[in-house]
Amino acid sequence: MTTGLPQEMIISILSRLPVKSVLRFRCVCKTWCELFKTPNFIQMHLNRSTENNYFSFMLTTHDKTYSLGLDEYDESSLTELFDKAFEIDYPFKASRRGVRIEAFCDGLFCLEIRHYDSQSTLLCLWNPCSREYKKIPTPLIEYPSNLTPMQKETLRMGIDFHHKYSYGFAYDHSIKDYKLVRIVHLSEHSEVNVYIVGLNAWHSIPSIPYSYIYAQPSGVLVNGALHWTATKNTSDSNFLIAFQVESEKFDEVPLPQAEYVNHISLCVSGGCLSVLAHYPKSYTDIWVMKEYGAKESWTKLVSITQQTVLDSYFLAPIHFFQNGVILLDQNYHKGLLSYDPKHENDITDFGYKPKIVPYVGSLVSLNSGAYVVQELSEEAIEQKKKHKRENKRKHS
Repeated sequence: MTTGLPQEMIISILSRLPVKSVLRFRCVCKTWCELFKTPNFIQMHLNRSTENNYFSFMLTTHDKTYSLGLDEYDESSLTELFDKAFEIDYPFKASRRGVRIEAFCDGLFCLEIRHYDSQSTLLCLWNPCSREYKKIPTPLIEYPSNLTPMQKETLRMGIDFHHKYSYGFAYDHSIKDYKLVRIVHLSEHSEVNVYIVGLNAWHSIPSIPYSYIYAQPSGVLVNGALHWTATKNTSDSNFLIAFQVESEKFDEVPLPQAEYVNHISLCVSGGCLSVLAHYPKSYTDIWVMKEYGAKESWTKLVSITQQTVLDSYFLAPIHFFQNGVILLDQNYHKGLLSYDPKHENDITDFGYKPKIVPYVGSLVSLNSGAYVVQELSEEAIEQKKKHKRENKRKHS
């Protein structure tokens, strides 16, 4: 395509557009279509989307997924925000299965898809923006050698029924590929498997001495490491553990204060590791680690004293908006709260129950050649039309 602008300027402009616009522009010319597939452009676009806060929310119920672009709305009108989410199809939905988000990174999601009428599951990776997906093999569990076949089957069913898995997803810059980490919680330790996307293969690493690792819903990626809170059978305390993506080694990270031994959850705030420490009816503190790995760098961001929050038996931060508002998951997806630290009495209870994950849409490809065919319900189609009409009025 011939233009009067230098090629570098065209690339710079295109890399600043929302992912939906870039995907539409693939049909402009062959040159642009090929450009959008190059690793350099994909990374440049992802970096700038993150810098420009082109965040979206992925919302999941038992068998449906919804998307909501935050860049299109005023953060101050959160009450109206969730009514504008629209349904999107996920892989294998036509097989009448349930869906669960296990991990996410760079606009890619790891989904566990389950039959309604059985315990059988499959794992797949999915880019909801491009609709590309990749079914991945499920690793086998290495059971203790002294178990009988019946004991192994009983243990497997218990692991599946109670969902004793934790996942994490991250990019390994040393091999230029994505890694999916799966941790299986056994009685006294946890088994760890790592999947490399480009190789389409799993490998095991030494087990770790933690009896349970809390998923929320995915390991939190900061400073090249995936983080979870974990417990040991030998202690009542929680530990903050980090999986180094490149070396595949585990470390422990210090918590902000000794009394924060229970009821903690993790998030990212401004690129820093963040901890929410919550003890029902007592305190809710949010801390940020300003210098990664340095215990003395933990800084208290906010203390929440509102009874609406304190009465919750579980809280986890979902997203920190640029205007300071904090979105919180209440009681394991039983409710959704927003809290404005600038106005301590400003608590909004949305009564909204789907699981919510913030993400930045991307052009990252799985190189699978498999795509979800969009088969929306009449209700979803009408919802999308309404959404487009409202956007048109807003920008006219």
